Amino acid sequence: MIYSDLFDALPAPIRERVYQRLCDVLSGRDKSSTYASMTAEERTAILEIVRDTKHNLPTFWGIEQAG
Repeated sequence: MIYSDLFDALPAPIRERVYQRLCDVLSGRDKSSTYASMTAEERTAILEIVRDTKHNLPTFWGIEQAG
């Protein structure tokens, strides 16, 4: 979804919110049971893949640490 032209065309506040939620889940800040099945290693791997492959991420993506 985040790699699509449609996503890139979303209004900035909506796009930023999606990025924030995704970062919250992948960094481990979101501790809800919905994502409990993801290991810290999986979260870190996905976070790194997104950082390496998605251009124009918000600046907070560069400083978040998975864990």
